[in-house]
Amino acid sequence: MAKSAANSLTSLSLNNVPAIGDAALLALRQSCAASLEELDLSWCRAISDDGVGMLVDACPRLRRLTVWGCTQITDRFYDQHSRDELLVVGRGLLGMA
Repeated sequence: MAKSAANSLTSLSLNNVPAIGDAALLALRQSCAASLEELDLSWCRAISDDGVGMLVDACPRLRRLTVWGCTQITDRFYDQHSRDELLVVGRGLLGMA
């Protein structure tokens, strides 16, 4: 069986794409969770704690998540996702890493 491009996607930047919401995160989870290593969701303000949490928990290789400007992501996400080794850059606040 041939490997699709989505199944080998390792890095993706969706920075400042206003249409990105939880439905898009679900699609990512379904199509490339096994391969995704880096994801930039900065300034995607239609995503939620639940959407990001489900994606992160489903991506065993994800090692870096960038969320600058995602002020709707709360401590609930940061405290409850299952990926202790995940580096989250931005924490949704300008000027905070």
